[in-house]
This record gives sequence, structure tokens and C-alpha cells, in this order.
Amino acid sequence: MSSGHVQIQLLGVSFTINTDEEPEYMSTIIDYLKKKIESTQNLVKLKDPLKVAILTSLLITDELFKEKNSKEAQTLSQMEAAEAEKLAEKMIQRINVSLKDFS
Repeated sequence: MSSGHVQIQLLGVSFTINTDEEPEYMSTIIDYLKKKIESTQNLVKLKDPLKVAILTSLLITDELFKEKNSKEAQTLSQMEAAEAEKLAEKMIQRINVSLKDFS
């Protein structure tokens, strides 16, 4: 990672931040945020930059939480599948032992 300055222009405000992230990565994030801001403005027809920023933040946070919950659900499903596999293996072993006893 290289340290650098990134110029940001959003909602009529311009500022520079210092970052250790790659310029391409920062550009991707800023472009995404710009698109979300435009989407919010089109959705609610607001002009107040503070309100647009707050609503956009809420929408992005909603996306983040949904993604996080989705990942957690997948992890839980994987854990449940692994537990089911262990139980099935134990049952198969017991069945095999029982079949050997009848032989």
C-alpha cells in the first residue's frame, strides 16, 4: 500500500484526505458513493446536501447490514451442514457395527 492524498468532491463540498489505500480502490469507493448519492437524490427529490448525505448513509448501512447478515447465515448453514455430516457418519458407524454383530 502506498500513502497518498485523495481529492473528494461530493454534494458541493471539496476536500482532500490522506489514505494508505490504492488510488484505484479509492476511486472505486468514491464512484460508488457518487452513484448512491445520485440515486438518493432521484428517489427523494431532495436538494439539501446534509439530508441527502444522511439518507445515503442509511441506505449504504442497510446494504452493509443485509450483506453481513447474509454472510452470517451462510456461515451458520455451513456449520449446521458440518454437524449433520458428523452425526450421519456416527450413525453409519453404529449401523456398520450392528451389522457386523449380526454376521
